[in-house]
Amino acid sequence: RAYQETLKKKNHLLFVTARVEQREDLFEWVGPIVLNKVYIFQHKSSRKIKTFEDAKKVNTIDAGPVRSATYTILRDRDFHNLSNLSRDTGNLANLKNGRVDLLAIGEYMLMHKALLKGFDYDEFYNTGLLVNVHSLYLAFSKNTDKETIQKWRNSFEKLQKSGKIEKLIQQELDKLQK
Repeated sequence: RAYQETLKKKNHLLFVTARVEQREDLFEWVGPIVLNKVYIFQHKSSRKIKTFEDAKKVNTIDAGPVRSATYTILRDRDFHNLSNLSRDTGNLANLKNGRVDLLAIGEYMLMHKALLKGFDYDEFYNTGLLVNVHSLYLAFSKNTDKETIQKWRNSFEKLQKSGKIEKLIQQELDKLQK
């Protein structure tokens, strides 16, 4: 919903989203904030998959909403077993309870979702199958005042140069891994 509102409404900010080619002209971008590595995960009790061809043979993969970058990438790679169960990115409950066989999700997002749901992060196994690497950005609606966007860019640059962004990200990662 936030993505759609940022596309349509004035002065909206989406925190955070992947800056991919298909979206380049849709938003005004500030960042990058962090590099996001999207892997295919499975429940640790499942038979381990080793290749993308193995992944194409399972019943269902949750790659997030149909408009997500991950879903689009896998669809374009001829995956025909993508789930439409999830309205958000990375529904761990579906993976945990067997409604889907695999989950394509960024490493940080998996940690975050596990923490929010009270799941043990170690229940989920990273297959090592890298779907995509992209940077996450702040995305402003196109009709946001240019001066406002420039202020954000200037402030972001100052934070980046000071090292505060990296420090904040590390603090949050430390919280997720406890």
